[in-house]
Amino acid sequence: MECDHEPAGRSVSLAERHETHQSEKHIAATTRFALSPQDELETALSEASAGNNKPVIIAIINKAYVEGDMTMLSVFLQSFWLGEDTRYLINHLLLVSVDQVSYERCKFLRLHCYRLVTEGVDFGREKLYNSQEFKNMMWRRTEFLADVLRRGYSFIFTDADVMWLRDPLKMLRNQDVNQTDDIQMSCDIFNGDPWSGFNSKQLNTGFYYVRSTNNTIALFNTWYKMKEDPHFNAKKDQDALKTAATTGFAVSPQDELETALSEASAGNNKTVIIAIINKAYVDGEMTMLSVFLQSFWLGEDTRHLINHLLLVSVDQISYERCKFLRLHCYRLVTEGVDFGREKLYNSHEFINMMWRRTEFLADVLRRGYSFISCICRIITSLLDQQR
Repeated sequence: MECDHEPAGRSVSLAERHETHQSEKHIAATTRFALSPQDELETALSEASAGNNKPVIIAIINKAYVEGDMTMLSVFLQSFWLGEDTRYLINHLLLVSVDQVSYERCKFLRLHCYRLVTEGVDFGREKLYNSQEFKNMMWRRTEFLADVLRRGYSFIFTDADVMWLRDPLKMLRNQDVNQTDDIQMSCDIFNGDPWSGFNSKQLNTGFYYVRSTNNTIALFNTWYKMKEDPHFNAKKDQDALKTAATTGFAVSPQDELETALSEASAGNNKTVIIAIINKAYVDGEMTMLSVFLQSFWLGEDTRHLINHLLLVSVDQISYERCKFLRLHCYRLVTEGVDFGREKLYNSHEFINMMWRRTEFLADVLRRGYSFISCICRIITSLLDQQR
């Protein structure tokens, strides 16, 4: 999609932007988008994973790794050259730089590079082990890796002081022939039994392999949220993970949205039908929701589609009606905003609700799901015939 820029010095109201969006929407309905929606991270991940079935090797560096005559980064990269069957792996290495100095060195070496920016924080200087700055950097790493998983990329994370003298992918894949293991992680001490609870107390996050699955995405989301827990916020991310692994996570490994999406997409290649409703759709004797659902029954070859419908309720009343009908439901909460009442078309509240819908659908895409978004007044028999 080509982006139009507003003339300098001219302010544009939200309503004008909405009207422009509505007119452009009709053009988009009959044309294809010309611009890929890839951001810089997506581009870097895509290039690093090319021809490798989407796993990437990720190492995070700062300027402490690139300073001096014989730098830590040089030794790290040299191991790929000297190792046994490891030279090809450098094509799948993504160096994530937390400062401009290390990023420029990475680009100079013509590697796959990404600049990780954290506003108001300087991660460029060397951090003393176990200092608060060090812990903050480790938590930022966890947040970043969760984003990678949400984008559908599996990865090996490695500290840049780990020497790659053999190809670990061969061993990791041989040990998991059926591709059922979500995580394989290094341990400080290993007793020979990969399922032993003893090893959970020895976890070392300096090297691990993670497949992008619903479970691992939820795990990393939960892991990062542990930072907000007073019991964990003074600890390193690794210590929090050890505690959680030995005592059990206090929450389900899937958040509510992930669970709803997973159930609605079952057997449908991660594709869901999404409709957003509020109590205006469920009020009255013959409700708009009832007519919408009836169309699935009456339409041509549309009855199976209701199994993949996810109703997203913006208020409690419509959510309770959805649950009563035993459909796939999700309660979309927006703090401080009441989207429950009917909104006048093109009103400020209506426009805000449309923007919130866009934000929500972006989250669905980040989780790796494709979707058909429809309004409840669309008759699904027409929708299925056009697919």
